[in-house]
Amino acid sequence: MTNNNEYDYAGYEKSLKEILDHTQKDYWSQYVDINRHQVFVARTYLWVSVALIGTYAAIYKEGIGSTLTLSTSGILLLFLAFFLGIISFGICLYALPARSGYYRVANPSWGIYSQNAYNKLSKKENNVYTNTLTTLINNYDTGVVYNIKTNEKRAKLLRVTSWILIASFCISMLSGVSFIIENTVNKSTKDIVMSEENTNQSSDSSASDQTTNNVPDVPVPQGPIGGDKPNHQTHSIDREVDSITLTEGVEKK
Repeated sequence: MTNNNEYDYAGYEKSLKEILDHTQKDYWSQYVDINRHQVFVARTYLWVSVALIGTYAAIYKEGIGSTLTLSTSGILLLFLAFFLGIISFGICLYALPARSGYYRVANPSWGIYSQNAYNKLSKKENNVYTNTLTTLINNYDTGVVYNIKTNEKRAKLLRVTSWILIASFCISMLSGVSFIIENTVNKSTKDIVMSEENTNQSSDSSASDQTTNNVPDVPVPQGPIGGDKPNHQTHSIDREVDSITLTEGVEKK
């Protein structure tokens, strides 16, 4: 049995060693693993935003050069989606470097810990190992808290970027739907107008055919022959051309 007046320094040192191991793992996870994952996500969002911006520009260029109808609402939605793509690209560029930075436990180098341990040894202080473990745990814990805040700030920016990209894509889909509806309505209107014109033309041609065909179904008579009637004159002295003189009771001597 141990004396109640004695402290369990050995157990305390073992506990500090276990705490330091877990603190180091958490620190390096925040400093390396999560940081690397966020950089990968930010690069992915950059590529997605660039792809969306290029797609929107190509769609607008093809739409302007085509004969299809571009509605005002569709163009405005497309420009809004394009603008959101640019915003997401800018946010990714801003978040990528992790501007808040990461906490360094060895600042300026690991030599500070060995120097502190040597100073305590020179002063003949007790529990040098325990003091060193405590200092390391405190510094690692400070680094973990600071790095978590840095990662949280960048995570918020990346989360906002993801929602902006989703909004940009959805708005572009609405623009496409508006474009399809506009052209479908215009096509239907043109078909109706052409159908009415064809109907009117058919009615006019049918009326003219009926007018033309509204005649008796019999042969056309020949009509008078020789044109005007002959000019008959009697007891006329002067003979006119194309006239016939009739005499009655004239005997030849």
